[in-house]
Amino acid sequence: VCARAAGETVGFTTTTWLPSVGAALLGFLAVDPGYRRDGLGARLLREARPPRGVLVWEVEDPDEARDPEIRAGCEARIAWFLRQGAKPVHARY
Repeated sequence: VCARAAGETVGFTTTTWLPSVGAALLGFLAVDPGYRRDGLGARLLREARPPRGVLVWEVEDPDEARDPEIRAGCEARIAWFLRQGAKPVHARY
């Protein structure tokens, strides 16, 4: 899914359909910094959801981050996904 404004790409998602498990894996969700905090990421996430099955993605564990800025980024991503209705599944692999 791609979002464009004034002829420029300002956000996108990539997904891979996994038919054996009935899910799509979200590979990337990115929004240009100038277009953040306006709901574009949420709209892209909604459009990335498959018509059937579920959408899954992974987020780094903030407890494993050594750098405080990386930890803060991980925590912010988790909080954002939770606001979008995500249901955490804690799995180590």
